[in-house]
Amino acid sequence: MWIKILSWLCYHANTGYRSQKFYAVKNKLLAKYGKLVGYDTQFFEGSDCWTCNGTGIYHGYSYRGSFKDICNRCGGTGRYHMDRYVLLERIQFGKYIFHSPKESTVSMNKKQFTIQGYIRHEQTKYCDISRFILFILFEKNYLKRWYKEFGTGWRVKPNTFIGYLNNVVHLIKKGKNAVPFHINRLRKQEFTPVNQDDLPF
Repeated sequence: MWIKILSWLCYHANTGYRSQKFYAVKNKLLAKYGKLVGYDTQFFEGSDCWTCNGTGIYHGYSYRGSFKDICNRCGGTGRYHMDRYVLLERIQFGKYIFHSPKESTVSMNKKQFTIQGYIRHEQTKYCDISRFILFILFEKNYLKRWYKEFGTGWRVKPNTFIGYLNNVVHLIKKGKNAVPFHINRLRKQEFTPVNQDDLPF
């Protein structure tokens, strides 16, 4: 039952923005409760160097040296990023499958990859609350860090529990300088009627 709950939380937390702190929690969970069921290869296509247009030779107009000089951006390869392959462990955690990077290389055959580019996840409505619970459970001193970083801004449309909680913390931390009160003061200043006697004409 515990694994079922944790895997559900991890699945939804994994659909949103993923920081290094989240990956630390995720990897801890996968190492403890996950089961290795196979491997996948992820392929990232490289890109040509814009400085030399993929030629490897420098062509800058402001450069006064020889036009046969090697491009200092790509080192003469003509590629700003080389093709890259990442070996991923496929891990079963509860009823969900997760991937964990194992090693990276540039020497694999192009036909051998199973995943191209980044794995995209559509964020679910349980994403924020799931991440919040996981951090409370598995990151030491998380609440102190959370309160320091949380509530600095104002969410105009807080359509989740975390969104509403963010605005409550913002009101507590900012007091009279909270965004809604500040905007209200600006509106009052903007629409203050002008005394006709003060007009310069």
